[in-house]
Amino acid sequence: MAKNQSKILVDGNPPLTQNTAELLQQMIEKALDSKLTDEQIKLFQDRLIIDRQEAKKEVRESILESKKMFQAIKSEIESLALEKQPFAWSEFGRQLYIHAESEGKDDPLGQLVSNVYQAKNKLLVKGNPPLSQQAAESYVEMNAFLQGLIKKNKINLTLKEKENLVYELEKNFVNYSQEIKQEISKADASWGLLRFNWKQANKAEQDNFCKELQKYISNKAVQNSSAVEEKVISTDNNQSENSEEKSAKEEVPTSKLLPPQFLSAIKRLIN
Repeated sequence: MAKNQSKILVDGNPPLTQNTAELLQQMIEKALDSKLTDEQIKLFQDRLIIDRQEAKKEVRESILESKKMFQAIKSEIESLALEKQPFAWSEFGRQLYIHAESEGKDDPLGQLVSNVYQAKNKLLVKGNPPLSQQAAESYVEMNAFLQGLIKKNKINLTLKEKENLVYELEKNFVNYSQEIKQEISKADASWGLLRFNWKQANKAEQDNFCKELQKYISNKAVQNSSAVEEKVISTDNNQSENSEEKSAKEEVPTSKLLPPQFLSAIKRLIN
């Protein structure tokens, strides 16, 4: 028996098949961690058909490239440890949203990706890149963890301190360099991978990582060259704290954004 062929939606060379449409739909759903509604699926497929019927060479090539890209990304992510795959899909979704915001604002498909992403993620700052509530909270936690490693004294943030730091991050986000914004924007994935790898690392690997972090902090030249990009985030010193909060808090963190050179040390443990 001949194999069942995918339904052809639009004739051509190559034709647009139902299989291709569903694969691209799956790409959006996996990247955004959200199933499309029936209405969204109809919009998606209708737009694919309209674009394909225009018979423009660039449209055909774009669809084929998107299909190949997703198949390659899917294969690459599925080769990772199961614990790491959600973080990889999260980063892919963030990149898909950034592309939709920069290239597809006037396109129904770009608008669809943006709307689904924003519905799934509470965005404190929209744009390229965005800052989600999840990324902001993750960055604050990661920042405290890393500074605790450097100072060899664990930092415990109170809920109020964490809220203040997230607020300051949101307020100052637009002023940061593009490189810093990109790192903060994907902090939820970075923090998840960092915690996973830290638990998997042996004592010697953890010690080496701490030494590398300390190297960036103690390097005066690096600090001076990054001074313009660093923004100090401080809690309100006049805010009253009860005795229970003071006893539970081991240290008030010096919470400043990590410069690119410092963030490169983090990537060593993530990769």
